[in-house]
Amino acid sequence: WAGDGTNHVENLARMECSRKLRQYAEKRFQGFWNPADDPELDTYDYEQAAKDLAKIKYEPPKTAKAFKGSKASNNLKAVDGGVVQEPGPRTVCEMPGGALAFRKVADGVWFAETELPLANYLAFCPDHYNGFIDWLGKDHNCPGESVMSPSQPVIRVSFNEAKEYAAWLSEKTGRKFRLPSEAEWERAARAGAVGDYAWGADIAAFTNVANLADARVEDLPNQFYFFNPRLRYHLADDGEMTVAAADTGAYAPNAYGLRNMIGNVEEWCESQNGEAIARGGAFDTLPHRAKFGRRNTYYPWQRVYNTGIRLVMEDRR
Repeated sequence: WAGDGTNHVENLARMECSRKLRQYAEKRFQGFWNPADDPELDTYDYEQAAKDLAKIKYEPPKTAKAFKGSKASNNLKAVDGGVVQEPGPRTVCEMPGGALAFRKVADGVWFAETELPLANYLAFCPDHYNGFIDWLGKDHNCPGESVMSPSQPVIRVSFNEAKEYAAWLSEKTGRKFRLPSEAEWERAARAGAVGDYAWGADIAAFTNVANLADARVEDLPNQFYFFNPRLRYHLADDGEMTVAAADTGAYAPNAYGLRNMIGNVEEWCESQNGEAIARGGAFDTLPHRAKFGRRNTYYPWQRVYNTGIRLVMEDRR
């Protein structure tokens, strides 16, 4: 509005034009404007809508109350090759950044019990930045929800960087570390389980074993305070808003003794052709999409916001 009178006149003209357009739209979309009586132009007028709505009986869904499963209570046993699986032998390895526990899942192959904590990766790359999970909207006074705790899994690390870390760790410790192949990862994730899901047929039971997109997502701050448009399964609550600590005991291990193979953060694997593949789903994955077979293909240099590392250790021969 500052400036000469010409700008002021132009602004008034724009306001008048806007007012006329608004009036036109109000008439058009309230069903009061149809000069040719064209059925294609008819809209749903308020009086008729009120009559129709009065005929509708609404009953809240019987399962509307959020499901809160008892954590770490489903000590699953599964059948793999006809043999009931129990947690395999366990060993704890001292390494830069903190000790890490491993479970034997096959001859000569040990999987880390948990996703790699940020603290361990910082020993290799002190400048690594896990960053934040974005809030929604604009004009934030905060970058988002921090995922910089040393106990949270490392994320925003590329496939290439993950392989470099494993090679560095092998040299430092004298043991052989690497990323899992896709086939190894799925066998370890299933631990003999059949079907698509780690929790079986009851979808709400995922809260026992996996950090996925659920009612807790609604707590993630956003500028649209009256609703949260993030996709989520709102009938269950797994207790975590974004990324849980790598060693959290809130989720039951699978039959091999491995935690968070599904959910929390996706995990880098190597395909048969050497491609960078993320498996397992993350904190923002809808439960019905978090199947054992879920896979995302990325460029090996991409630093994905919800993808981290699960190490494999080999027996030295």
